[in-house]
Amino acid sequence: MRWLLSILFLFALTSCMRSNDTLSPLLSVVQPQGGVFKDRKVRVVGYAMDDTGLGSVRVKSNIQKETELLPEKERGDKLYQFSFIVNTPQSGQVELTITATDLSGRSREMKLPLVLDARQPQIRLERTEPIVEYTTRTVAPPPGSENQEPIVERTPVNKGIRITGRALDDTGVDKVVVQYQQGGKTLYNTLSLPKGKEVPFYVEVPVRSATIIAVDAAGNRISVQAR
Repeated sequence: MRWLLSILFLFALTSCMRSNDTLSPLLSVVQPQGGVFKDRKVRVVGYAMDDTGLGSVRVKSNIQKETELLPEKERGDKLYQFSFIVNTPQSGQVELTITATDLSGRSREMKLPLVLDARQPQIRLERTEPIVEYTTRTVAPPPGSENQEPIVERTPVNKGIRITGRALDDTGVDKVVVQYQQGGKTLYNTLSLPKGKEVPFYVEVPVRSATIIAVDAAGNRISVQAR
């Protein structure tokens, strides 16, 4: 609760510094601090403060009309903790605007950008091909053969697979991981790739099948088998 003590200290210091109401209210959001979220429901928690008393605390966004958060019975209080849930019908970008107004009519506004992403990323496998190497050996010609030159035999050996593809996500691919079994163990290889909405990848693995896992910025994931 260190953040709460800091807010109360700032509130007390501000109250001591002004003898008349010349400043707008203070606003602080402690949860969340913006970003990308996996669910379409995000709880926002914060505080509004004013040493002469709060008259209104409102929130609006690009997906909903303005809503009053401050109950009528708490109008005039100097400190108010607000808490509400952002609930969107679909994934997308939301910008919240929180406005605190004191009893003198002075206001302070805060904007909080959020990205709500409940959709999985996509993986497009463009090519999967075996890695083939050849072993050679020299054998003597069969008895009675007219050709007495040694015979060189080439035998194909499967050394694994090459996988080429793309990971896509509307809010951004965070990482691409290759999972495969080798020697009785499950191995994970996080590819060194830039983050972005469309990330191409290429990987070679020493087995005949592997699982490609893509994770987006919100933590949504998807896996595809490559063989």
